[in-house]
Amino acid sequence: ILAVSNALQKVEILCGDFKYDLKNENQKDTNKLIGISDSYFHHKDSIRLGWRWNLKENKLEILTILYSSSQRIIEHLCFIEDMSKFHNFKIKIHKYYYEVIFDKEVRILTRKSKWFLPRYVLFPYFGGQEVAPKLFKFKLEMV
Repeated sequence: ILAVSNALQKVEILCGDFKYDLKNENQKDTNKLIGISDSYFHHKDSIRLGWRWNLKENKLEILTILYSSSQRIIEHLCFIEDMSKFHNFKIKIHKYYYEVIFDKEVRILTRKSKWFLPRYVLFPYFGGQEVAPKLFKFKLEMV
């Protein structure tokens, strides 16, 4: 979907069982939940929310995924304590920074891109080196 806006704001509900154990190092890989491009190619410049099942904490972990001049930077944002409740999030591109909000957690990340043309929405994707070990169901609603 082509997005002319510089922001995504949604109400997200996670449904079902998100636990998984790949039994290898790929368990630490970050799956993509939602995001927005900030150039002609999302692996050059983009901002996203990611997720993975954290075995140590036994919780769903939410992360930020930033591509800045083709460099990928992944950072912990929060753990989801209650999988049955609605979770609000917002991703906004400002002139010099990205703003990512998930429930009450806020992150500001430096923006290097000078892109001002239309952007596109980046949709869910599991892994990269692994096939999803089961079907994950969740619902994203635009606000």
